[in-house]
Amino acid sequence: MSTPKPAAKTAKPNTRLVRLKPYDRRRRHVMRVYVHGPTGKKFEERKGWYKVDASLAKYLGTVQQIEGDEDAPFAFDVCSAEEAKRLDERERRVRVKRAESDEANDLTTGDLHGNRRHAGTAREAAEDRFAARRGREPVRRERSMRVADATDGV
Repeated sequence: MSTPKPAAKTAKPNTRLVRLKPYDRRRRHVMRVYVHGPTGKKFEERKGWYKVDASLAKYLGTVQQIEGDEDAPFAFDVCSAEEAKRLDERERRVRVKRAESDEANDLTTGDLHGNRRHAGTAREAAEDRFAARRGREPVRRERSMRVADATDGV
């Protein structure tokens, strides 16, 4: 009796890689978990790529982010292993570029301190906005500093 040979580690030609598109509210990619009804297989955005057979991949490629909304974007990326690597690399480069640009634009509260539009109370700011809508100049108030001493309230 011969022993069966172990299966090869290469991907089968009828398998594809699928993943839920990364969460991006601006692009309406809002789905984070999807459960395929007939198989019960659960797909989670945070877990990345899943290897599935071609027929399931074809179906998942038609699933939309918002059920019943024909204008909603598709929920899954469906591709081969090489395409998945290229997609991950492109997204990594975008993240790095975005992080570099964010570092260049970092502001501190000290940077913002001199750019205050209004230093009064919230009520005074509301009155100034109301005056501006009516085409009038904002009311300028003298602020008096009152120092409490030990004799107050006695």
